Amino acid sequence: MNKFTSIIGVYSIRMRMPRFISFLGLILLAGCSRPQSIATAPQAPASQSGMVSSIAATATARQPVYTLFSPRLVGKGESVLLFFAQAADPFSSQSDRTLQTVYASGSALLSTYRLDYGSSTGARFTYGVIVPDTFVLLSPDGARKTNVIHPSETELRTLLGPSRQ
Repeated sequence: MNKFTSIIGVYSIRMRMPRFISFLGLILLAGCSRPQSIATAPQAPASQSGMVSSIAATATARQPVYTLFSPRLVGKGESVLLFFAQAADPFSSQSDRTLQTVYASGSALLSTYRLDYGSSTGARFTYGVIVPDTFVLLSPDGARKTNVIHPSETELRTLLGPSRQ
């Protein structure tokens, strides 16, 4: 065996070895990964102001809630209010504080579902929302009744107070 073939032999082994090790590593990673659960509990969005501190499992007609939006909660025979909020928006923060106060006092007769303005582009298009801090009142069948942009505290309490059935 001459000097030239021994160099080529060493070179080809050195080139194949990293590929082989990479291939084994991928097989190992694929085999060790555990399947993720399909049904997971919804998580509140992380925000600087701590908006929406808890999540209700279901909305009932007897007890209105202020929670995160889920499509399965709309159009179930009761009017609801959608709140398109953005964490960095001062108007959304003020409306969030008002909503927390109203729901803590138990004076709301209507459930409110919070949507993240930035990530809910489909719902924004469906309900005609163009700016954060917009409230959309939906009829019992899920159709839009009205939009309110940057409501005052009085307007917001009026939206939540009277029964919209």
